[in-house]
Amino acid sequence: MPKWISVEVRDSSEAKDTKGSGAPPPPPSDGSSSSGNAGAWIASIIVTLLILLVAGGVWYFGIRPSQSRPATVGAIAPAAPAPGGASGAALPNAAAALPSAPGSPAPLDDLPAVVATVNGEAITREQLTNLIRINQALYPVMNGSDVTLDAASLQNLRASLLDQMVSNRLEQAAARKEGISVTDADIEAEFATFKNTYRVDDGRLEAALARFNLTTADFKTWLRDSALVNRFWAQKGQQSAQAGQPVNRQSWINDQLVTADVQVLMPGAANNAPLKIGEAPPNFSLKDLDGKTWTLSELKGKPVVVNFWATWCAPCKFEMPHFQTAYQKYKDQGLVILAVDIKTDNGEPAVRKFVQDLGITFPTPFDTTGDIEAAYRVKAYPTTYFVGRDGKLKEVKRGAIISEDQLKASLDKILAQ
Repeated sequence: MPKWISVEVRDSSEAKDTKGSGAPPPPPSDGSSSSGNAGAWIASIIVTLLILLVAGGVWYFGIRPSQSRPATVGAIAPAAPAPGGASGAALPNAAAALPSAPGSPAPLDDLPAVVATVNGEAITREQLTNLIRINQALYPVMNGSDVTLDAASLQNLRASLLDQMVSNRLEQAAARKEGISVTDADIEAEFATFKNTYRVDDGRLEAALARFNLTTADFKTWLRDSALVNRFWAQKGQQSAQAGQPVNRQSWINDQLVTADVQVLMPGAANNAPLKIGEAPPNFSLKDLDGKTWTLSELKGKPVVVNFWATWCAPCKFEMPHFQTAYQKYKDQGLVILAVDIKTDNGEPAVRKFVQDLGITFPTPFDTTGDIEAAYRVKAYPTTYFVGRDGKLKEVKRGAIISEDQLKASLDKILAQ
């Protein structure tokens, strides 16, 4: 499922990271500072707005990092195209007429005061709702018409944006820790470029924002968050270029999520509570490369390893040989390993090549909808679940299993029953 925009990010490398923590690759960038790329940043927003879809009543911005594959983890807009529409979208020739009727701002009062916390830092309902309203306000600036959110699409939008805001908070905290900052003059420059690109003056932009109970200050806060994250990744890009090692934004986020304390408090959002040890994990039925269906409940009586992974995940690739060795050693004791390929991977051909290259002989079923990943509360890749012969969860490992001895310690908990 595509994610929503919370801050626009210009990332730092075109090369796919093979040494990161296994998450979607970032959009390409030349590694320059955000203040030097204001035009490209605005062009990126324009492309994002043009991608806005109405499908089944669900309004969303289809924005994913574009390197060699799309991503669904993190809040990030596409790589900035050249002015004039290198990505298939042209800049506006004239300002679109604003609708005359008042807007229908996303509601606020039905949310708790704090919708999530990230390492103890609150994400408030005002912050989440303002982000939705900013998107509502910008669309008619570009297109001259509103998009109406029904209850279902609003809930989906909230949940998706909140997921990305979590990632942005991790980035912003890291930026501040490294002494990165954005000045008022920087924001005024970004603001001026935005107005020039959209052919909109102060009065018209203020009117567009006011239709959704927003002010220019709210919009500048969004610009500030964007600029801070952009500068963080520009610095990362410069450092990686000097070191000769590609940087992977989503791999970095993945590393943070492995250890971050994230609490989701918004009703209707994805359940953030981890699966409970000693209880049966969610059942599933998934098909593998050979078309065989694997149903977890039918494997009761056998020790089962359920591993969530992707071909672009470097730590996943690192740990796979350990699983293969263990599978060959313990399959006669009934061990079943199900390496579940996640929805956002590169597709069956990439998985088939990956399996062949590493000599994997255990099943690699596909979670084509992402529902199983969501049911298992997967926050980072790889994540591995160890299920006993009694069908109950015995252990969960986030991040790569770095040695055969580490894997054996976990397997002992499900093999000995």
